[in-house]
Amino acid sequence: MKNKSYSSLAIAGLAILLAIACLAGLVGIAVYADAADGVTLYAQNCSGCHGLLASSSVKGASAGLIQNAINSNTGGMGSLSSLTPTDIQAIAAALSPAATPPPPTTTPPPTTPPPTADGAALYGQYCASCHGPLASSAKAGANAARIQGAINTIGTMNGLSSLTAAQVQAIATALGQQTPPPPPSPPTTNNGAALYSQFCAGCHGPLDSSAKKGATASRIENGINAVGSMNGLKMLSQMQIKAIADALATASAAAGIPLPTGGQIFTSGPVVVPVVSTNPAQAIPVGIGSLGKVPGTIGNNLIITVETAQFAGPVDVSLAVYDTTFDADELFFLDGQKKFTSLSDAVEHQIDTGSYQKTAMAKEPVIWKGSVFSLKETVLGPIPTSQLPPGLYILHLNVTPAGHLFGGFHSQTSAADGFYRWVTYFIVP
Repeated sequence: MKNKSYSSLAIAGLAILLAIACLAGLVGIAVYADAADGVTLYAQNCSGCHGLLASSSVKGASAGLIQNAINSNTGGMGSLSSLTPTDIQAIAAALSPAATPPPPTTTPPPTTPPPTADGAALYGQYCASCHGPLASSAKAGANAARIQGAINTIGTMNGLSSLTAAQVQAIATALGQQTPPPPPSPPTTNNGAALYSQFCAGCHGPLDSSAKKGATASRIENGINAVGSMNGLKMLSQMQIKAIADALATASAAAGIPLPTGGQIFTSGPVVVPVVSTNPAQAIPVGIGSLGKVPGTIGNNLIITVETAQFAGPVDVSLAVYDTTFDADELFFLDGQKKFTSLSDAVEHQIDTGSYQKTAMAKEPVIWKGSVFSLKETVLGPIPTSQLPPGLYILHLNVTPAGHLFGGFHSQTSAADGFYRWVTYFIVP
């Protein structure tokens, strides 16, 4: 019996030990679950107002703070009154700063600085052909503003407008590192061709193909005073500037239309575009667009264009229209604003197989272009032929040496003054 009692006690004791062990295990499991559930409980009940756990606006809140907010219905938190103290403790544990490590900081990748413009290379590519090697450049010390101003205003430098501000500054920096050369000694020669080669060819090309053929001494002097890149030529004397102008005039005369001597009149039928020739007898400097497709027939549009080869010297030009359908006794001259103005008071005309003669004028004709060396311009149109009254139209292009008042056109001007007159006619049926 005693043994049986001991056995019963032993069994009961073992049961109690097992119960205690199980209770301890259950408690451990409950604590673990609560700690893990805090994240879930926060996500389900708190994140809607306080944001994600990692960046929660109530990070660090204690269980007591959370319980007080629930009890006082702060922000509508009374709805969470069903949470147990264990739940609240689990949420507070999840909100503990130690429980949520701060998000990792991202180090931005290193930035690569933009490539630096090579001023020396840019100068060699764009500037050296006119201004010489960088080490001895005539523009040593020029700043970016001066370079940009020249690009904006000097025709020969307009092609550099594609350079960025950084590239212009790089060129200026390269020039700033050079010692400005001493001012050149004034030349002693008065040979115009030699002076042009030394001081002008770098920008304007060889003398025989110069873009400045025919430039007068006054025009060259104005350029020296007004164009920044030409200021260095102020050391040239008046005689030397005139010698350069004479050399340019000689080069122009060798390849261009000679200035007129005596009166020369050339008549032609209509052409679509001007015929350019250095022989005035072969030139037809006035084109009339599609009206000129077949001489004497009608096209779709009137487009008056004027183009000539280079003249040997400066000339004055007038363009007149004689319209038999509008006023058989008037000539209409084109002015500098491309407006036709009637200036004749008495006109006698004779039409015979397309020829035209004018015998008297009471007023002076208008100069359309003064002191020019060539012409290339669209004067009028396109005008649909449907807007033109039917009849005969005659165009006169008159050229005289500059300063002579249109030889042959004015009763007080002798033929010895010289003029070219190109006459072009067309008919609108």
